Amino acid sequence: MIVTREHVQTKIDPRFNGLRVRIGDGLPVNGFSPAMLDDIYYRLTASRNDESLIMESPDFEDVDQFYNPGDGLVSDAWILEAITIARYAQTDQRMAAMVRVLNRFLRGNEDGIEAMVAIVGKPRKSGNFAYVTVQIPFSDGQTVSMIFHSPDGDKKRIGPEDSLIAFRWLMNKRDITHVVAPENGKDVSLVSVGKRITQLLAKTMLLLLNGRKSQPMKKSALKH
Repeated sequence: MIVTREHVQTKIDPRFNGLRVRIGDGLPVNGFSPAMLDDIYYRLTASRNDESLIMESPDFEDVDQFYNPGDGLVSDAWILEAITIARYAQTDQRMAAMVRVLNRFLRGNEDGIEAMVAIVGKPRKSGNFAYVTVQIPFSDGQTVSMIFHSPDGDKKRIGPEDSLIAFRWLMNKRDITHVVAPENGKDVSLVSVGKRITQLLAKTMLLLLNGRKSQPMKKSALKH
């Protein structure tokens, strides 16, 4: 796999003070214009490697093992943080809200794509920090995955009262964190994130239907 600063696909050390983009309520809904969507999608699929990443959907276990192996060290990297959950105990509730937002924008789409119930993993300590993996599967075989950590850098475990921040977003195997939350430090609404994700999902499905891939959405493992 090709790894660049733009779309780092590696384990992350949350001690690094990268750009934080937090989800807020009552914020404007900003999706992509048609021209912006075309440009962003072109950049997301500019190489054969990038295109294969966005076309291939990994299983939850593969994402969890890749980003949250439960052993070894993690390295410093540039991060974007794109959703906040006040308490770990609220994860299922917050992800249910995310699914509702996604389905709100998917409603009426010609391909009948629907967001399904989110899969929430168990907190695990990888290196010096604890992480949680969440994946939202879609009825067409695509997936959106999020990797959460506790913002308290000294935390080696995540308890029910601990807050969580998602610092990595994947659509299928492609890292889309920088696309989902590019506001340069400004808050972005949950609805905006949901709208952007559904626009990207629909674009991928359109390519699949147009014959760029004759096979159904392929399940494959992430590679280091």
